[in-house]
Amino acid sequence: MRVTLIHNPTAGDDDHAADHLRSLVAEAGHEVSYTSMKQPDWQEALENAGDLVVVAGGDGSVGKVFREVATKGTPVTLLPVGSANNIARSLGIPDVEVGRLVRGWEAGEHRRLDVGEATAPWGKTLFVESIGGGIFAEVLARAEGVESAGIEVEGDEKIDLGVEMLREVIGNIPAHEWRVEVDGEDLSGELLAVEAMNIGQMGPNLPLASHADPGDGLLDVVLVREEDRANLVAYLSQRMRELDPALPGLRRTRGERVVLGPPEQVRLHVDDRLEVNGAPVVGTVAVSCGPSLTVLVPRV
Repeated sequence: MRVTLIHNPTAGDDDHAADHLRSLVAEAGHEVSYTSMKQPDWQEALENAGDLVVVAGGDGSVGKVFREVATKGTPVTLLPVGSANNIARSLGIPDVEVGRLVRGWEAGEHRRLDVGEATAPWGKTLFVESIGGGIFAEVLARAEGVESAGIEVEGDEKIDLGVEMLREVIGNIPAHEWRVEVDGEDLSGELLAVEAMNIGQMGPNLPLASHADPGDGLLDVVLVREEDRANLVAYLSQRMRELDPALPGLRRTRGERVVLGPPEQVRLHVDDRLEVNGAPVVGTVAVSCGPSLTVLVPRV
């Protein structure tokens, strides 16, 4: 195959360095063209991408590339070298060393991945993981503050920090009145958070919609209510003690079209991006599945 490798060189460790990744792909018998995501014009590499686009990075990098490829039709796969790797987990890509993944492309199978589409006051945008507001947007804002302060957190420490931030935010965030409609059903009410999810988990490996099918043309909508607060705090406290608790039951529903009316006090996120510079959104957001990707899932 002719492979275009798009790489975030700051993700992973020495085994995920550019030269090593190029060598793994070439040794598996593929022609490889390499581009670093640190180049300002990295998207140009996707214009003539060959037979397969490969993303080596974490969820943020994977989301960026997948959103770019969504309208081009080229098959994609990923080498998950980030901290959470929620997209890879949701697609069934195993957590093994990257060389095994590369060698597993030849016998792999293709799987559909929907790309979500949100139409809002700021325009139209695509997403791979989820769109929502409340708890998780607040945590994202705090994480951006840590990054802006020049504090580097990597690997398991990043997951641990995410869990700690979630517990603190959930313990203190007020509930607000949301407008929520799923295929015309009114689910509005006072909520701590709303997430319209395309994959099964988000953030620090939080399985909010563990039964989500990323290619079924539907969104899994998760509502976090006031009565869920104590159970979620307890769950996250156990995670901080390195236990493996079950996520407490949350209200979930599934549909083709979702309408969100965020309260004025609430930030909204799309994947790992805070919209409108992190300010609250005024107006409604219409969400559905848009274009789809063909993802190569390696057999290892």
